[in-house]
Amino acid sequence: MSNQDNSETANIESFQAPVLELGDQPSKEFLELFSRLDSLISGELIEKAWKQYDTIGQQIILEGNRFSWMACAFFTTVWQATPFGQELICRYALSKLLSVCEITVLEFFDKLNSWVELISASRRLFDHVRRVQSNLAVAAVVFKKFLPIFRRVFVDDTQQTSIIIPSQKAKYKDPFDDLSCSSLFDFIWTLFVALRKQFSQSQEDLLCSFHLLLCLVDYVFDALQRVGQQRLLCSSFVQSLCSDGRSSLEFLCDEFDGVILEAKHLQIHWLYPRLNKLSAEAEIVGYGVTNGGLLFNIDENRRVFDQLYTEALMVRSEIDERMFLVHFLQNFQLLYDPEFDEQAVSFLLKFGDFEKRPINAQLMIKMTSQNCFEKLSNRKTNSRPPFVGKSYVITTETICPSALSLDEQNEAQKIRNLLSSFKGIEDDLLGFLFEDCLENPKEFVADQVETWSRNFACKAAKEIALNSKFDNEFQSEIAMRIAEIELLFYYLLQKVVTNDRERTVNTGMERHLDLGVIFQNLEFLASVFLCSSELILFACNSQRHFPWTMELFRDVVSPISFYKIFGLVVGANTGLSREAVNHLNRIEESVLEEFAWAKNSQLWSVLNLSHSFDAYGEPSPVPASLILGPSSASYIQRSIDLSPPIIIFFKKVYHLAAIRLSDLCERLRVADELIRHKAWTLFEHVFRTKTHLLMGRHLDQLLMCVLYIIAKICLLDTTFQEIMFHYRRQPQATSRIYRTVLMEDGNSSEDEPEKNYDDLISFYNRVFVNCVKDIVKVLHSPGSDGKENIGPLIPFPKISLNPLSPFKMIADRVNVMSMSQYAQNVAPPQQISASVPRGRYTFHQSPSKDLKSINALIGCPPIL
Repeated sequence: MSNQDNSETANIESFQAPVLELGDQPSKEFLELFSRLDSLISGELIEKAWKQYDTIGQQIILEGNRFSWMACAFFTTVWQATPFGQELICRYALSKLLSVCEITVLEFFDKLNSWVELISASRRLFDHVRRVQSNLAVAAVVFKKFLPIFRRVFVDDTQQTSIIIPSQKAKYKDPFDDLSCSSLFDFIWTLFVALRKQFSQSQEDLLCSFHLLLCLVDYVFDALQRVGQQRLLCSSFVQSLCSDGRSSLEFLCDEFDGVILEAKHLQIHWLYPRLNKLSAEAEIVGYGVTNGGLLFNIDENRRVFDQLYTEALMVRSEIDERMFLVHFLQNFQLLYDPEFDEQAVSFLLKFGDFEKRPINAQLMIKMTSQNCFEKLSNRKTNSRPPFVGKSYVITTETICPSALSLDEQNEAQKIRNLLSSFKGIEDDLLGFLFEDCLENPKEFVADQVETWSRNFACKAAKEIALNSKFDNEFQSEIAMRIAEIELLFYYLLQKVVTNDRERTVNTGMERHLDLGVIFQNLEFLASVFLCSSELILFACNSQRHFPWTMELFRDVVSPISFYKIFGLVVGANTGLSREAVNHLNRIEESVLEEFAWAKNSQLWSVLNLSHSFDAYGEPSPVPASLILGPSSASYIQRSIDLSPPIIIFFKKVYHLAAIRLSDLCERLRVADELIRHKAWTLFEHVFRTKTHLLMGRHLDQLLMCVLYIIAKICLLDTTFQEIMFHYRRQPQATSRIYRTVLMEDGNSSEDEPEKNYDDLISFYNRVFVNCVKDIVKVLHSPGSDGKENIGPLIPFPKISLNPLSPFKMIADRVNVMSMSQYAQNVAPPQQISASVPRGRYTFHQSPSKDLKSINALIGCPPIL
């Protein structure tokens, strides 16, 4: 007996997933890489960066250049190791880091956005990464505007020849004779990027940066005129100024869509005082004098501004924006080719060798955002005479540029258009519905809405008290947003109740309907208010993401109750946009996959009252006969002790699990039907008999564990890292799912002060394997290849197109329902003849003899 137990224990241990083994010391390659950055970098900092890189590298397959991921690990580690409010503990040039790693700027940012997700970065780190990218994006847009402005004011002097009389040359040399347009181009941009870093709160403001550039061009133009260097100025520009009497700054603002009053305000109240301060501190020379100002000693002043800018970059750990100049200074004539403007910022993508770096314009568009450039190129002020003042209209967009993208602005506008003619609680149709009740519930509903609106405002105010910068844009208009929530609440309430009333009339049950019961149902009203709150938060791009609203209504309605309102809203012909419907669908999925399974969920009390039993005679919390298909329930004892709403809930969970498990199988190229049947059989067994494994956990965590242990049973060459890698491609996936997993077995005390969390592989080894070892013995026979049908298997369900989703009938025989977000545009793999050997080849790992199996597949006749 002991030998048999030992054999079974050994078999179960063979299904254990390899634990992550972190390298104690950084690799030689890692050390050499950062020694080239700075040989004096702290060894402790290098070890922290290595630990972060090595940990993520073992959990996830890191695609692409490994040096880009190393750079990301170093960047985030330095920031995380720096105490709040202090300068970075390691001052380095980010541009040098990218040069050492031989990666492009946008390749780095593309990887960095994924990296902060993988390490579950704090909100402050997310904001820092966004700020660094935003600053570079603004600089890129302003630089593109700088090119036509420079051409308009200054001439191409590369073809000019200076005629100097020898006697004059011997007596006196004008220091301004050495000036060239190339040096002016370099100086103005260096002056711009250095002074822009002196901004306090307006550094990321696109319009403020653009006006600073106009002021600097105006300053250089005036200085050249004072010293008589007309040879560097465009004659048509000078003549235009003389003809209408405008100043150069006014002319530039008018021609290039600047706001003259804002530019003058910046020039007088910020630029001049800042330059005076630098001059008083002996940082710069020549400012304030009439003979050329800063141009009198342009080389020395350029060196000072270079130093100021470099110092600011080291403090902020940002990209050097002087990179835009490099190619133009090498070939200055390109500056005067307007057709080259569109490619101006593409050099950002080719940081390093010009010939070896490909151009990816789409990434540049992504980084600069949809409407960043439009604010400059499409901004059209009203054409009015100068100094009237009417062309300068202060708007919220001028003072604080909107952070909403074009699509997000449209989404908010769509809801406003939807509610434009609706009168709220005073709407005629809603009033008719109230009056149709035995007792008018209008006052009751209004009181509840007032209470919930007040709670909404109080919760938001408490968050602002803790962090004054949290969700600033939404908070600044909180009263208007709450009013929109209330208006949308009454609109959805009217639509849902009207639709339900029409349904009862069509079914002949109108006599038994009292709308007052619906209007006085607190859970129903709270669900509608929650739904309207979510839609407004979503439309306004608020930082308050779900489950923020769920926490607001925690004491009123539970997740397994309020999620049902989404189907009613979608099916009530409310006119919501596709994006809004998708948002509600995602919230519904989050309830099905996670929030309904929380420890304090009402679902557990419902299941504890259930007395279902499965085929093996063990208590089963879920009556599978009611939630599975006929084939699944053929060997399960029937039970009818759960209410229909709970049964529908489990049907939706099963449907969601089937979609996601099928998607993972397709991504992992698991085409064998027997393997899929085993995976689904194991999942159903876990879901019916080990439902406690879902307590405090996520549905996807169990699906990945199920798929891995089946892969081990069937001897598939699939690692846990590969499963997590493909899981990340699913739309709902986040790194939190596999990095933070509850380690309790589901039977521990609820009064435990602290919960133990670890990664998914640890949960699999310490909890999951022990819970499923009995069914694994049934599914796997020792010594077999795991593909024999040892016990009864449940076929993988056929996935229809959202059979449980609400749909709308727009005409006879024409139905409309939302498509699944998991739909793949990949043809199913063909079944290969059993006579052909199967194989899998991993480059740099598999021996060359494994290529024989691939050759056999290529040489096999086509399957008809």
